[in-house]
Amino acid sequence: MRTGSGSGNLIRRSVAVAVSAATLLSVSGCAGNEISSGIDTFLHGGISGTNAYSSMESSPVIDYAVPEIRSHILTDHEGYSTASGCTAYLYGDEIPETFTLINAETKAAVFESEKVAPITDADGNVIGAEFDLTGDVADGKYLIYCDRYGYSEEFTVSSTAYTDTFAAKEASFLEKVGAGTVSPDDIICVLQAYEWDRDSFADADNDGKPDVLTTVRKYIELTDYESIADDEKLSYATLLVKFGYSDQDFDKDFSTECLQKGSILYAESAKANTGTDEATSVMGAKDFRALTELYRASGRADYLDSIGRYETMLAGDEDYLDDPDYLYGAYTYMTTRRNVGLSFCNILMSDLMEKAQGHNNIKKDLYDAITSEQSEDSILTAAQQIMCANSALDGYEYDKTIKDLTTYLSGCNRLSEDHASDGRPEYILLFAHLARLEKEGKL
Repeated sequence: MRTGSGSGNLIRRSVAVAVSAATLLSVSGCAGNEISSGIDTFLHGGISGTNAYSSMESSPVIDYAVPEIRSHILTDHEGYSTASGCTAYLYGDEIPETFTLINAETKAAVFESEKVAPITDADGNVIGAEFDLTGDVADGKYLIYCDRYGYSEEFTVSSTAYTDTFAAKEASFLEKVGAGTVSPDDIICVLQAYEWDRDSFADADNDGKPDVLTTVRKYIELTDYESIADDEKLSYATLLVKFGYSDQDFDKDFSTECLQKGSILYAESAKANTGTDEATSVMGAKDFRALTELYRASGRADYLDSIGRYETMLAGDEDYLDDPDYLYGAYTYMTTRRNVGLSFCNILMSDLMEKAQGHNNIKKDLYDAITSEQSEDSILTAAQQIMCANSALDGYEYDKTIKDLTTYLSGCNRLSEDHASDGRPEYILLFAHLARLEKEGKL
């Protein structure tokens, strides 16, 4: 729809695999008559003709995947902010007496711990350990070493860790926007981050306007709206209106154009789905989010009436907020300064708070470095619900939970996997928030 180019496996498992392979070779070589008799049958006519040899290779073929080896020592690969403390973990049932922090550049030992704090399960079995690094650790790059388990991945400790991480992720994302390789939904997610934590976003050319708005405007201007498929029009309508809401402080005229074009796309989507000119007949998560953005920006009564039709549909549904379009649509509706339906607003707020508090009450199941088995998607869903609740409350009740969820996703999980490196726009949301808290000294 766009024109132009401007627009794991643990160490122990690896050892087990190697041992199993060696055992298999040993058993095969000592199988005696059973294996020999099969070979004798093959060589002496049990399988006739040349077909007996048709599957044999002229040279040995070795075709297997080398298992990826991950460290048992779990650290935040995206970096620790000195303002929020530094904790690493060990995943294993044999706990060393001490661990050593090593400067990754000089290879010199920084300190050796006096002891290691074991982590046990409900039955008292040791399943891991906690390494507390909080203290006088200078900014730099480090490794952790302990007997039996070896070294951790390299990690950074810095007073600007979240600010630096966010800046890198923002720059990478804006490059993709400029190249036209992201979806409108991805951009909408980043615009939500801008609404919440705009002070985190860069103004590299010092023109007084954040780079994200400049780059997204170019994306909008280069989009061929005539070729947008019907099933994408709601996303583009939301993008246009949401952008216009943030851009109105810089260019009121262009903001108005975005609202008008978004309204047209919304009506076209409704007509394509219903076969009528009624712009209120489409029901679904993307429709709901587009309506809330359109109503916040325009105040039109017909949009408010259409939003109200969702009250009966969503009341009693326990899972609708797991869909990001319903989640952010609900947030936009609840926080607009325009008039809203009080009963529906109360339902949305109650459901959101129940979700957020529920996540907060089961922190161990969500992001415990040793025991959590939640998927990246489920944790990101929880994180976004908590962020919406945090912002709707206009407070900081869940800031520590957001930080801990981000640390888990960044490598403090038992596979030592840095999910935050995969480029998903949800991490812009998380790190923009943490970067702002870091700058304000509120971590």
